[in-house]
Amino acid sequence: MRINPEVQIEYNKEGLVTRLDGTNPAGEEIVASYPDYVGKDSREVVQDLVGLIHDAGHLVNESDGTTRNITLELEPGSVMPHEDFLNQLSNTIQETVMELDFSTPNAQADSSSSQTSSAPPKEPENSASTEEAGPNRITLEQVKENALTYAGLSGTEVIYDNMELDEDDGVPYYEIEFHHGGFEYEVEVHAETGNILIYERDGED
Repeated sequence: MRINPEVQIEYNKEGLVTRLDGTNPAGEEIVASYPDYVGKDSREVVQDLVGLIHDAGHLVNESDGTTRNITLELEPGSVMPHEDFLNQLSNTIQETVMELDFSTPNAQADSSSSQTSSAPPKEPENSASTEEAGPNRITLEQVKENALTYAGLSGTEVIYDNMELDEDDGVPYYEIEFHHGGFEYEVEVHAETGNILIYERDGED
């Protein structure tokens, strides 16, 4: 999970956190301030981390006061405890950001978090960057379904490499990358309509 503080979360097959590592100096400070995470549910830990990051003043862009994106990234080969794991983490981030006090100079609500909920993800690895979901935003499961349908694939043997929520000229979209049958796919899906914006498939690995 990263914004500016970057924190790597390790968990077991039940989704309980076994280890946190700060992967940059700000992340190390956040982890050092949170010693009692072992054995907690991943959603609770993510919620606590977002709160600590907010309290440390990292959740807001100092130049314009808008909320930074929170990105969830899954390492290649990671396995999710269950199919909806990434979605749950992303929703937890979204709910936590919405509940935080953004009335202070250090924060301002923009409903942006990443799923990813860098998302944003664990079947065989999934990375998800998720902005805080708006009322019309489709779910990550819909994103995957639309991308796979467009590619003519089912979910069988698909390895997700990355999933991010981004915006271009005011248009929110999910970028999803995955492997299947020796091919590498990159698909951009409109975050509100579900339409495919860009579709690319590279040749055999």
